[in-house]
Amino acid sequence: MATFTLLITDDPWAGLAFAEAALAEGHALARIFFYGEAVRTANGMVPQIGDEPHVGKAWADFAKAQGLELAVCVAAAERRGILDAEQAEEAELAPAMAAPFCQAGLGELITASAASERTVQW
Repeated sequence: MATFTLLITDDPWAGLAFAEAALAEGHALARIFFYGEAVRTANGMVPQIGDEPHVGKAWADFAKAQGLELAVCVAAAERRGILDAEQAEEAELAPAMAAPFCQAGLGELITASAASERTVQW
């Protein structure tokens, strides 16, 4: 079985489907890293609208059930106003990063990729 690092940059729904399928097939996920526009998945200020699926909640539920961490590029998130509690306090703004998403640097993505057999980008 393979160990994957997932780099989510564009389509968080496709990345989630891959993650679920990979674990169902017995593979492991070393790290899930959101980058670029996909960091918006971590925005806890986006409400669920009607009965539409909520991609951030879907990822959060998946991560909690599987005991996985959801890493979000700190710089990409800051550019989009998605601050964690510490950053928000420093900037005197409201935090927008939803749990269990957490900030991470690109070094953590590189480390995970080096330790994985494959890095898959969605």
